[in-house]
Amino acid sequence: MNTNSSKNSGVRQAIGTGPWAGPSDRFMRAGYREPMPVAERLQRVVELRRQGLVEGLETRYPGEVNEENVSEFKHFLEDNGLVVASVGTPISSERLFARGTLTARDPAVRRAAIERVKASMDVSAEIGCNRVNFFLGQDGCDYPFEVDYEDAWNWTIEGLGEMAAHRRDVQVCIEYKPFEPRRRIFLNNVGITLWLIDQVGAENLGAVFDAGHAMMVGENLGESIYLLSKANRLFYVHFTDNYRNFDDDMIVGSVHFIHFVEAVYWLKRVGYTGWQSLDLYPYREDPDVAVTQSIWLLKRLGAFVDETGLDTITGLLRQGDGGRSLQAIYGCLLGI
Repeated sequence: MNTNSSKNSGVRQAIGTGPWAGPSDRFMRAGYREPMPVAERLQRVVELRRQGLVEGLETRYPGEVNEENVSEFKHFLEDNGLVVASVGTPISSERLFARGTLTARDPAVRRAAIERVKASMDVSAEIGCNRVNFFLGQDGCDYPFEVDYEDAWNWTIEGLGEMAAHRRDVQVCIEYKPFEPRRRIFLNNVGITLWLIDQVGAENLGAVFDAGHAMMVGENLGESIYLLSKANRLFYVHFTDNYRNFDDDMIVGSVHFIHFVEAVYWLKRVGYTGWQSLDLYPYREDPDVAVTQSIWLLKRLGAFVDETGLDTITGLLRQGDGGRSLQAIYGCLLGI
């Protein structure tokens, strides 16, 4: 292996408490196991911190941190050596938003979504975090002739603009996905996401790169990372895996191993030094195993890119020969 230096080895690892929630689907509405109480889920993250596997917590507003418990939450972070990577703000998981958030025809619903995000930005700043993230999963359509697209996009641009203007010291990170819960989500790929961010024109509005969502829409992970970085809008990263036809939220690298090798390379090549988190939803597998295996793989792939060298891998790409590149990459990975 060539040991020429990597441009970036400063990506920080975070994890949310979602893997330890009680997973359910429409066939098992009661859940595949009992959900852990929030306090126990947070202790799982603390243990991962003690093991040196994570540095940060991706928490949720208002379910885990809110105006009433923010002081207590800050003490919890300090006592356990944790920092918050991002504050997730679900505005797609409540009945109020079932017909849309920023695109709802009821202006009171649009206002509720905007105010929810603005409130999460205030709490985020109070706990020492400068980032909130969410996805507009109910902003889309299920049928033709269901939505006035002009209204929908105008309201989305206006709503995101108001959120971003609320506090310039907090990043607003939007997550794209092609479908689910809507059969078609408006914000469904990297190109539309970059167009929307450009339309809003706020420096603190950027994107969450979610590997699972990018694969669902048929994107190459490395290319999407490059495009978001090129536009200076790669604000946050979610890693997960799937079979590309649904958001399975599986163990990282379990299906698309080589794609994650390329994704880690591109994060390093573009000089990304922010947070990467996991978006896992273990149904039948042990959540502790799913989390630790995913983190271990990402750390090992990062070390592999560093050991091989950015210049070496870039040189392979510039030969324009996929077969020879894979031969070299797998040769290094497998020692053959």
